[in-house]
Amino acid sequence: MLRLLVEKKQNAEPFEWFEADGIAINPKESLQLRQIDDERDPIDLFVIKNTGNNGLLFKIKTTSPEKFRVRPSVGFIPPHESDYVRIQLQNEYRPTLKAERFLFMGIRTNNENIENFGTLWKESASQYKIEKTFNCHMATTESITLPSNDIFRQREPSIHSINNENTELRRKITELGQRQMIIIFMLLFLLIVHFLFVVQLRSSIDNLTDAITQTQHNSQIKSKRSDL
Repeated sequence: MLRLLVEKKQNAEPFEWFEADGIAINPKESLQLRQIDDERDPIDLFVIKNTGNNGLLFKIKTTSPEKFRVRPSVGFIPPHESDYVRIQLQNEYRPTLKAERFLFMGIRTNNENIENFGTLWKESASQYKIEKTFNCHMATTESITLPSNDIFRQREPSIHSINNENTELRRKITELGQRQMIIIFMLLFLLIVHFLFVVQLRSSIDNLTDAITQTQHNSQIKSKRSDL
């Protein structure tokens, strides 16, 4: 069921994300802890997307480390990839949950040495650092049931029908393209025929003009001879 929660957050609407230069995090402001199906401890997730061209080294801290399990608390995300962090409140601490917060710390770097995060954080320039504080509270509805695999199976026929429609659309587009080519060839043929007709017509006119001119010339010669 955790996989379904990850997918749900990854496909969240744009307004549900915190976005900075080269990074996107869901949730945008606040973790909402809740029980998922038979999980004993309330959980929520950070989904982190590295949208930049450099690697992202990150660490997540909490004001109450004794209450929460953060897995993983430190990690590296390559460019244009994503990862998630599981935040789990130990159930015995639920009554004491008040104003706990989480701090996300990120460094744009291609250094994948997560063990050296503290040193890299101190040595990195501010323009390569990202900090964001998140609130944490129990969700209004404490339990949630995510879509089961059966629901996803029910969606498969509609996806299949969409694929069929896409295939039919591509076929029609191909046919339309072929018809366009035929029309283009027909137009070219008509243009060639028209051109040849014009050339032939001009040639005939020229020949007729030459014949008339020659006839007139011969008539003039005969007329001169008659005068003599």
